[in-house]
Amino acid sequence: MRSGHDRPESAVIFTGIRKEAYTVGNERSFDQDPRFGLSVLTEIGSRALSPALNDSGTAIDIIGGLTRVLMAWAGQDHGMAAEQILYERVYVPPLRDEDLLDDAFRPLIRDGVALLEIQLRLQKALAALASITNGDLRAAASRLALTAHEAASSAMVLPEDSERLRVEYRAAWQPAERMPNKSNAA
Repeated sequence: MRSGHDRPESAVIFTGIRKEAYTVGNERSFDQDPRFGLSVLTEIGSRALSPALNDSGTAIDIIGGLTRVLMAWAGQDHGMAAEQILYERVYVPPLRDEDLLDDAFRPLIRDGVALLEIQLRLQKALAALASITNGDLRAAASRLALTAHEAASSAMVLPEDSERLRVEYRAAWQPAERMPNKSNAA
């Protein structure tokens, strides 16, 4: 059995030289894990939708906040220039847009599945995120919007709510169908 004093030399070097690259603690922090921040906001929105609270307004505010955070994320350059790499043997996988959207919105889709006001706000948020990019974020937002639409369409009690959601979904995600064709206009 080893004591703490007879560590291998490589461990001493690693802890002495590289420890500034790590944050170690008993709890996650927003600086360590950006997805954690999204999860915390989403949990607030989910709790607001619980039957005990039934507070759609707070959930809608949370959707707006999540959208602003993700829009700021989408507007940043996430590639690292070669001169920024301090430790070339340390690799951290990049955050995936799909994972960020899932963390932010999937629990709200589930918990607000039968609430028209939540589903409309989610569709608008996802369409806004998709409108600022053509890359992976746009594709992820489109897939999640379809998932939300399909889940909500089968869960809504009132047929007029399902129809309103369908109209809003099509307006946001199928713009070619809402624009008149020049050859048909006259």
